[in-house]
Amino acid sequence: MGRPALKQLKRSCQLYQLSWNAVAGGEVLQILKDPDLVDIYGPVLLEAVARNDVNSIKWLLDNFPKLERISDYCVLDEAARWGYLNLLDCFQGLLSTPGFVPDTSQTRRKKGLQTYSFGSPVNVASGDVYRNVLDDRHWGHSSWDSTDAMDDAAANGYLETVQWLHANRTEGCTTDAMDCAAANGHLDVVKWLQANRSEGITTKAMDGAAANGHLHVVKWLHEHSSAGCTVNAMEWAAEHGHLSVVKWLHANKSEGCTSTAVKESLQNSHLAVASWLKHTFPQLKPQCVKLSSDVKVSFPVVLFIQEHYAELPTQELFEKCNL
Repeated sequence: MGRPALKQLKRSCQLYQLSWNAVAGGEVLQILKDPDLVDIYGPVLLEAVARNDVNSIKWLLDNFPKLERISDYCVLDEAARWGYLNLLDCFQGLLSTPGFVPDTSQTRRKKGLQTYSFGSPVNVASGDVYRNVLDDRHWGHSSWDSTDAMDDAAANGYLETVQWLHANRTEGCTTDAMDCAAANGHLDVVKWLQANRSEGITTKAMDGAAANGHLHVVKWLHEHSSAGCTVNAMEWAAEHGHLSVVKWLHANKSEGCTSTAVKESLQNSHLAVASWLKHTFPQLKPQCVKLSSDVKVSFPVVLFIQEHYAELPTQELFEKCNL
């Protein structure tokens, strides 16, 4: 492939996909030796780490351009988020080589909990939520939080990885570690962090666990933590149809909910939840309800609204159902 063609691929972002496909197929990435392509080493290395492709990682590190530098935390975090202890051991011994520089930047990326969508539960263990973050990593600018590795390993439930980082690294974690581990149902990780780390948790832990239907985690947090929750706990549980969680929160917590819980349960066709909320909180009335485009899904919701919330414009809802 000629240099003009490579430059065109680079401009169109197709070269990233081409290189990632080469990593996926275990091919030798000789294409990356072109000096015009030095800045794609980082993303391609991350892809190789995500796939635990030791051969490609070795080739990339052996051929790493002197002009390019990767923050050590970048590769450590990528290996940790997937729970690859073999790569963590490998990178731990390489961090003093010219290919890596320590993160000394004072500009830190505030990750918060954006990766783990409490409002919309996701299967973080599948890795799908990470496929869109590579472009946000600014190679050579050390933009990752040093605590990302343990935070992400905890969020994905890799207890052994969390323990390895605790024993071999000094960066530690943030409250995101326990918050996200709880939200994703990894109670063993939550318990270990509670016993061995001092960062603690926030209300996002119980809110997230409730949203994802992890009642056993909600109960444990209630008994072993004073962080508590917010109205989001019951509202998000209602939104995703976790009636047992909604009932438990009502019986054991005082935060309650707003009419948003009713609205979201209806919009997601969780009629059992909506019915319970109607009888338990008759004063909570949704102002509007957006229907699904699926008539079979929407029609029972319209009938429920017509029976229990006559003040809502049911005629308009019927028309939206094309009935």
